[in-house]
Amino acid sequence: MSNQNCGPQAGPLAGTLVVALEQAVAAPFCTSRLADAGARVIKIERKGAGDFARGYDTAAQMLITAGDNANRIKSEAAFAKMCGACPIPAGSGKTNSRHRLYRGGNRQANAALYRVVIVRMRWH
Repeated sequence: MSNQNCGPQAGPLAGTLVVALEQAVAAPFCTSRLADAGARVIKIERKGAGDFARGYDTAAQMLITAGDNANRIKSEAAFAKMCGACPIPAGSGKTNSRHRLYRGGNRQANAALYRVVIVRMRWH
């Protein structure tokens, strides 16, 4: 999402004000698209708690994943692979720069990482 300190944006929604009463991932993603189109977005959150996508459920899922698999986590790379977030080579031999994400891993941990990344990219 655009930073309010960057000045007005040009776009089809320039001059439009959006007051967002939302939480989780889908709604903030939609309002971030409105902001990308030039709208000014004001997000209203719960006092002291904020958006629950940054809250306890995401942190709890990551702790559960790490706790259930403590013997498998020897490094950050091992944790990324366990969460299905590590790149693996996918080239045909002629190219070395092609990668894809590991398709295995814990889907709940992967979803928690996705929520964290989307929220941090768009609202911080």
